[in-house]
Amino acid sequence: MDRKEKVLENMQKTRDELLQELSRFPEEKWDEPVSQGKWTLRGFLVHITHWNRWGFNKFRCLVEQGEMPLGQPQDIDLLNERLAQTWELHSIEDVKADFHCQFQEMMDYLQRLPENWFEKKWQYEGKEVSVEEWFDFFNEHDATHIRQLRDMR
Repeated sequence: MDRKEKVLENMQKTRDELLQELSRFPEEKWDEPVSQGKWTLRGFLVHITHWNRWGFNKFRCLVEQGEMPLGQPQDIDLLNERLAQTWELHSIEDVKADFHCQFQEMMDYLQRLPENWFEKKWQYEGKEVSVEEWFDFFNEHDATHIRQLRDMR
């Protein structure tokens, strides 16, 4: 299996696992806290969608502009809280549509990317990173939340 195929396969596998876990919760429960003081399932989806979009957009800047913007939000917890609050105004269908569209856009982009991109490495905040390592980080982020969802059931 080549590197491109491996990246795409790993991303799809993680996404399928996430969808499987989410399907175990009735949609009418998606706005209830999953445990005391915790996120709702809507909040989980908003959080995952945002951070995958953030990582994808950074990567797309690298491909299209030749450099990846450095830095992260100053207060990640505050950002996560505000994202969840903003998306409370949207329907569950809108939240799901954003989740699915973001993933499909990322997969389509990576599918079109020439194979040689999957051999490259670049510097990001003092570390050498490959495409596989970059997207594996986001897969692991999602996998952490998949484990949390499993523990909630």
